[in-house]
Formats: sequence, C-alpha cells, structure tokens
Amino acid sequence: KRATKRNRVRRFMRESVRLALPNIAPGWDGVFIVRKGLGDEFAAVDHLVRELLRRAGVLNKSEIT
Repeated sequence: KRATKRNRVRRFMRESVRLALPNIAPGWDGVFIVRKGLGDEFAAVDHLVRELLRRAGVLNKSEIT
C-alpha cells in the first residue's frame, strides 16, 4: 500500500515538472526530495512544485508574476 502511494506521488511530481519545463530557464538541473505528508492529489503536488521552482528562482521572468 505504501509503494502504491509513493509511486502515485512520484508520477504526480514527474508530470508537474514536465508541465513546468517550458517555463524553466535553460541551464538548470534539479532534484526533488519528497517527504511524508506531501499529499496524494495532483493539484496539491503541482502547487508545491511550482512554488519551489519560483522560490528557487529558476522560472522565466514571465512566469514569476
């Protein structure tokens, strides 16, 4: 059961980053470390991924606003 949830969150993370790729400035590599309590809904994972990318300063200027 834990593996199923872990894999679902991994798929959500991968899809969220894939959707954000056009907005990420070139030349960046990143590593996400997922901890317990992230949630298992795509909207929540996507929001957190985009917030982390914004805080890291890797988004294109047009995406920051």
